[in-house]
Amino acid sequence: MDDPERPSERLVEQRLRNRAMEALVALSKGDSGVRSVGVGDYINLFFDVIDDIPWQWREWSCFTPEEVERLDAVHGLLRRPAW
Repeated sequence: MDDPERPSERLVEQRLRNRAMEALVALSKGDSGVRSVGVGDYINLFFDVIDDIPWQWREWSCFTPEEVERLDAVHGLLRRPAW
């Protein structure tokens, strides 16, 4: 039975999607956008939502296939070693 006090899974995923999009907005502004948030805080903002553990974000119905592809590309770049 549904609990009226608990949001639906879709609503939770949509809220997390909105946070992921906020991270992409900062990134879209380049270095100054990331610096405005703070580099460490930016990384935390992104990986709070777009990470493989504990989220299976690629399977969320709130993302379009294009969004998954682009988020996955950013995810890969941020996980790449800096050396």
